[in-house]
Amino acid sequence: MHTIVVDDGASRRRSAQSSSYLTHDVAGALDRSSIAEALRRLSPAHRQVLLETVIRRNTLRVAATRLGIPEGTVRSLLHRAMHELHCELDIGRAAEAGQ
Repeated sequence: MHTIVVDDGASRRRSAQSSSYLTHDVAGALDRSSIAEALRRLSPAHRQVLLETVIRRNTLRVAATRLGIPEGTVRSLLHRAMHELHCELDIGRAAEAGQ
């Protein structure tokens, strides 16, 4: 079981609260190759935002600085990226169940 956790530090509390939906179990019964394939199907902008915030565990502010975009844009892209990732994973689950 794999869980994505954005951040648990007091200095990053605001980012964690605004992105609390990221503390979801996205793996469940899926294997890593399913997750990797779902990530490949995301747009480059969505993958980059996920990399900066989820993988590198940067705050929204730091991610915005590194990406050269406003913090609000990072927040929007992150929300859409997580939604699309969850949709991709659900589609994969439905296809596996139909086999």
